[in-house]
Amino acid sequence: MVSRTTKISILLALTSCLFVVELTVGYVVGSLALIADAYHMLNDAMSMCIALYAVRVAKRSADSKYSYGWHRAEVIAALINGVFLLALCFSIIMESLERFAHVPEIKDPRLVVIVGSVGLGCNIFGIFLFHDHGHDHGNGGHIHANLPETKATLSPGVTEPVTSSIPGSPIAPVRRSNSIHSLYGHPAQNRMALQQAAQQSYYEMTLARSHDDALDTEERGGDGIVVRQAESGDERRGITPPRLSSSHGHQHVQPRKDGALNIRGVLLHVIGDALGSVGVIISGLIIWLTKSKKRFYADPTLSLIITILIICSAVPLVRSAGYILLQGVPSDISLTDVRRDIRSVDGVESVHELHVWQLSEARLIASVHIKVSPTRPYMDIVRDVKSMLHQAGIHSGTVQPEFADDGSDTKCEVTCPPNTCGVKQTCCPLEPIKET
Repeated sequence: MVSRTTKISILLALTSCLFVVELTVGYVVGSLALIADAYHMLNDAMSMCIALYAVRVAKRSADSKYSYGWHRAEVIAALINGVFLLALCFSIIMESLERFAHVPEIKDPRLVVIVGSVGLGCNIFGIFLFHDHGHDHGNGGHIHANLPETKATLSPGVTEPVTSSIPGSPIAPVRRSNSIHSLYGHPAQNRMALQQAAQQSYYEMTLARSHDDALDTEERGGDGIVVRQAESGDERRGITPPRLSSSHGHQHVQPRKDGALNIRGVLLHVIGDALGSVGVIISGLIIWLTKSKKRFYADPTLSLIITILIICSAVPLVRSAGYILLQGVPSDISLTDVRRDIRSVDGVESVHELHVWQLSEARLIASVHIKVSPTRPYMDIVRDVKSMLHQAGIHSGTVQPEFADDGSDTKCEVTCPPNTCGVKQTCCPLEPIKET
């Protein structure tokens, strides 16, 4: 069976050759639509280069200089790709507007149609090359591939396999599921995966905020510390979700049923790629088969449409890559729910300095300060806190304990010494962080 790397390499070679052909023919015959589609092909080629580069870089281990390894190499490359394409789009738009004022004659429209048809064939070939059939493991489908079991170190000398989350937890369990029809490795899928990693759902955020405003019963002390546990949605309805115990070795996850949305998004990207070539064919046919003096306006018009398609692909790519690099909270993680669940652990008095961010599309990291009660062994507490983080799909977490005496206040116990650092650089800021 042909490997993913080989498939990507094959399509990369075809796309690169087609880019050179389209760009050359476009300048020879004077077709701006063909030049725009050539840059669309360049977009695909760069996406596949990113995929190949990520495969190689992912094999590198962390060292003293890059302690996290090279997980963000793909994100950085995607950002460069998107910015470069936007710059090209600006250039094409300026050229298109100029051609509306001074319309040049297309020398050989038949050649434009032929090259556009070859480009469309290349897009169709790419779809079939990366099309695999699978099944989803959730209710309503199956996936034949077995997912690797994640080993998570909960404490020194204690390692547990974490494959899922407890049903009923308000925390969204684990990450992105595979779709029924996988296009993994296709440039459209690569762009879609990165965008989905940072995609913010306005609808979900609105529901979450209204839910918190109506039901949240948390009382916070200084520095944004949670000092009393909020009731979860199930508890308000009289349902008590199962609590974690240090003896519970693993949880059973129900993966998200978002496969249909995943494949819909990927197919939209694939269709967008094909529409560029369709636009070139339409432009060539209009100029070739009609005799109107205005037929040459089809070329700058279609080039603008193709450029808009490229912009619609590049802007979300830049926005999503930037969101990850700015260490935004992943869209499927609710800090309020994570904070609430950590606070529900027996022995945790308060929670503050909770941060969750993405190292890459698939790897989440968290850090948190917890004030713990001396009535329960700390290692039992941190084991449960780690389990809570694993329920949210966060498999790399740092927990800093602050040991509180009975009756102590809720302020942060670990602050910078006086006059040694700025207020904004302290580990526990004087002003609480706004809850969203």
